[in-house]
Amino acid sequence: MYDFFYNKLLKNCPSKVDLGMSDTDSLLLLVNKPKLFWKHVDPFMDYSNYDKTHPKYCEKNKSLLGYFKDELCGSSTCSEFIGLRPKCYCLKLVDKKTGEISTKKTSKGIGRVAIKNRMTFRQYKNCLFKGKVVRHEFNTIRSNKHKLTTIRQRKLALSNFCAKRYLFCSIHSAPYFSMLIKTKNQKCPFC
Repeated sequence: MYDFFYNKLLKNCPSKVDLGMSDTDSLLLLVNKPKLFWKHVDPFMDYSNYDKTHPKYCEKNKSLLGYFKDELCGSSTCSEFIGLRPKCYCLKLVDKKTGEISTKKTSKGIGRVAIKNRMTFRQYKNCLFKGKVVRHEFNTIRSNKHKLTTIRQRKLALSNFCAKRYLFCSIHSAPYFSMLIKTKNQKCPFC
């Protein structure tokens, strides 16, 4: 991931690339010239998850190591992104054909039904900008010594605290012990 981002994306990319979020196997990027960006990353992409009628659909790189997939399958664009901490983010998506707005929400440790039915994009936004913590209760089935039981859990669903990064403002952060923190006297170097 580091090699791809620094040596293939940042060195020769004709578009300005800002990293919104990364995980062990994924990147979320903001680019200012999407057409030039897609042309640049085309050799590193696996388009097998696109709709078969899409012009970029191709099975040439299907399931090969080192190739990336577009998680939105070329059918949507991300209009807003809220990243609270690792594995806890929300995307506001706009369908390219219909213009319909939808959301993709994740929050590690919370049940899929609770995320889908109870959590909203507004809650993610309030958590980021206003510091509002959100807890949710949900039922789950557990096995203890081969005996199934139903339990009710109350978990922290949304929090803007991240133990891995220093927050300058609600938008920009840096890893702890970064030189940016020491040189800028805790003021945001990006704003």
